[in-house]
Formats: sequence, C-alpha cells, structure tokens
Amino acid sequence: MLKLHSLFILAMTAWPLAANADSSQISLVNPKQISRAVALENDIDKISQGVSECVAAEKAPADKCYCQYPKELKTLGDDFNLALRENPSWKDKLISWQDALNGKGHSIAMPTLAKQLAMAASCEK
Repeated sequence: MLKLHSLFILAMTAWPLAANADSSQISLVNPKQISRAVALENDIDKISQGVSECVAAEKAPADKCYCQYPKELKTLGDDFNLALRENPSWKDKLISWQDALNGKGHSIAMPTLAKQLAMAASCEK
C-alpha cells in the first residue's frame, strides 16, 4: 500500500533536475536569512508530523489532514509572507543552506510551498 506523506514535505524535496541551478537556487549564507529559512523549515516539520499522525490515525481524509492544524498553517503562512517581504528574491527559488553545527544541507522550494499554502487556504472555506 502506498504511504501518503504530508503535502508540505514536498516543499523540502529536491528541485526538478531540469531546472538551471544557477538561476533557480539561492544558497543562503547570511545568518538572518538562514534564521528565517530555519523558522520556515520548523513550521513545515510541525505540520508534516501532525499530518502524518492524522493520516495514520485516519482522523480525516488524507488529502484534508492538514486542515486539522489551522494554527500551524497560519504560523507557516505568516512566516512565509514575512520571509518573502524580507527576501523578495526567494519567491521563485529553491533556497538552501548548511547547518553551521553539523554541516547538514537543507532546502525549501518556495514556489512549491506557495502552492501548498494556496491549497491549504481551502480549509478556511
């Protein structure tokens, strides 16, 4: 049986291979920008964990489990909008950064996240 994963986890997956890395990716080095990206990643992780639990427990239809977390969705949306206000160049980019402590790479596909937040807006209707 196919395992259903959170919609929001897709925002943190690899950018399409056909994309030109030079024009579609921004590597963050500024600590303030990295902080903003980490906040987004933490928001995504919270929703992803909740959605995975919702799907496993069959609390709602799998495609609507994210609607069970309106507070977290609002926080993610607010943080997303703030990130784009502070960093307008991120809008259509894959942002990536390295953890200063362990060197682990992280990334968020901002256009994918924007689409997922637009889908999540249907929860309010």
